Amino acid sequence: MQFIENLYYLLDSSKLPAVKSEEMKSWLVAASGEKGNPFRKSVKKWFEENSEHEVTPH
Repeated sequence: MQFIENLYYLLDSSKLPAVKSEEMKSWLVAASGEKGNPFRKSVKKWFEENSEHEVTPH
């Protein structure tokens, strides 16, 4: 059970070491990118509503 929990943590945090397949690398990159999207969107919205700064999407 500890092995499965550790594997889940490594996959969820995108910290799986020594990834060899391109499919797994691609999945880890996509998984880690999705985690930051809600935060980036909320910060972008806050700046648009509360600042004079121009917000440039990336």
